[in-house]
Amino acid sequence: MKKIGLSPREAAFCRLYLKTRQAEEAALNAGYPALFARRKASALMNSPLIRDEIKRLKQQENAEGLRSKAAAGLIRAALGGVNDAVKLFSFEPAEFADKTAQLDLFCVSEIKLPKTGGLEIKFLDRVKALDALCRFSQAEDGSEADKSGFFAALSAAAASSDETDETDKDNE
Repeated sequence: MKKIGLSPREAAFCRLYLKTRQAEEAALNAGYPALFARRKASALMNSPLIRDEIKRLKQQENAEGLRSKAAAGLIRAALGGVNDAVKLFSFEPAEFADKTAQLDLFCVSEIKLPKTGGLEIKFLDRVKALDALCRFSQAEDGSEADKSGFFAALSAAAASSDETDETDKDNE
């Protein structure tokens, strides 16, 4: 009889393997007997079902990490301080290169030093960032699906990056 899915112990092995990247340790922690852990870990790692599940979990992990970074960026864009950007007005043009490296200019989208003198600073649109954060939050809650939007594209990019990493490892 052909096996259809993973047992609870095999699913636990996959999750534990992703945390440690140690197959024998994952097998032990998943509940396989210590006497057979090394052999069982090897057999599990050679199973297409196990490899597929590990790949799926890894893609999910990457997408979640990407989503949390995107949310942090939106929060920072919407609510971040502008104090360092305002300090730019006190710098002489000759000081710009040295002093701007130490400033937090995340909220700045553009800086211009017109030939006529002065300084022009454009900031990120906080209202748009707040709106995007609200839509993101609704998608997280499941109240608004975001299957074709920005985060789906980011998740797909992360997944393809993962596949490229695996191909690179296989070629080494």
